Parts: sequence; C-alpha cells; structure tokens
Amino acid sequence: MQRLLIPTAALLLCAGAVFALQERVSKPKAKDFGAILTEAKTAFDAAHYGTALGRLRDATAIVTKERRKAVLAAFPAAPEGWKLEAEEPNDEAVAQLAGLAFMGGAGIEGKYVAVGGNGRINVSILADSPLARMFSMWIANPAMLDKDAELVKYGAHNAVLRTRTKGSSYEMQLLVGEDLVQIDVSNASDEFLFKLWNQAAVDKVAAALAH
Repeated sequence: MQRLLIPTAALLLCAGAVFALQERVSKPKAKDFGAILTEAKTAFDAAHYGTALGRLRDATAIVTKERRKAVLAAFPAAPEGWKLEAEEPNDEAVAQLAGLAFMGGAGIEGKYVAVGGNGRINVSILADSPLARMFSMWIANPAMLDKDAELVKYGAHNAVLRTRTKGSSYEMQLLVGEDLVQIDVSNASDEFLFKLWNQAAVDKVAAALAH
C-alpha cells in the first residue's frame, strides 16, 4: 500500500473550486403585467416582432391564470358530503394554457368528488374555442341529436345531456357564448347534476367567463 500526501494548499484550492460551483438560485420575481405590455410595445416599435410576441405570450399567461381563478371561484360550491378540487397548475402548465388561449381556446378544470364514496363530476371548460362554434351550429338543429341525447335549456344557454348509464352516468355539453363546458358524471344521478349546476350556477359561471 502506498500513501500519497497531497499538500494542504492544493486541497484548499480544489475545495474552493467545488464550492464556487455551488450556488442557490432564487426564482425570478414575476413581472408586472403593465411592465410586460410596455416591453411588448417597445419591442414592436423597434420592429423586434419576435420579442414582442414573446412578451405578449407572457402577458397572456398572466391573464389566463387570473381568469382561471375567477371562473373556478364562480363554480357552484360542493354540496354536503362532496368536495370541489382544482389543482393549481405549475408555470409550465400555465404557459401551455396561455399558448392555447393565444391560438383560441384554453382549458379550465375542476372536479367534484364524493367524500368516502365513488361519486365524481368532472367539469372542463374550453374557453374561446373554435369547437364551441361548431357545437353551436350542431345544437341549433335538434334533429341532428342522437337518440340518447336530450336538449336542455339554461335560459340563453343550450346544453345536450347524454345518458351513458341511467341513474349513474351522464355527460353534458353546455354552450356558454364562445365557451364550451363539458361535464362528466359518474355514480351520481342527473337530478343531482341539475341541482348542482342549476340556472343560477350557469349564469354565475357565464358572467365570470364573459368578464
């Protein structure tokens, strides 16, 4: 066995090199919405259109996130024995939603879950979606509806209810302006669905989507 002695100074130099690489980097602070728009205009005026588009996407991400919060806050409260879940999307997911919104259509999701049971109601809103326009033309002609489809009127808003399993499984597409609301029901009745998503609830969500 041969023992090698390394000078203390050399060890300190190596340690210093290693420690110099270690750094805790804090997350950058979120930019102000107005500041981002100012940057977008500055870039546009300088004919830096790619930069301007990038700043506009950043602004869209902020609006998308705040709009999502407002719409989810308008969802009807979970009834007794149920809870409403809506996961907060991370920055990457928000950026993806903003990209969809930029192209026309962004998703907002929430789910009602029966506490200690199997009941579940998933609600997905595709906001500002071209699909809503297609659905609008289709729903305008009741003769085109499937035999298991039922037209439901929510005042100025129309919906189509389909029965997958009578008494326990349903799906409903609700058209609210340019926004399409998809509701999937498992282990709950259609009466429960209509009691939860009644006229007042639909009007409240419609108002949140419109503002």
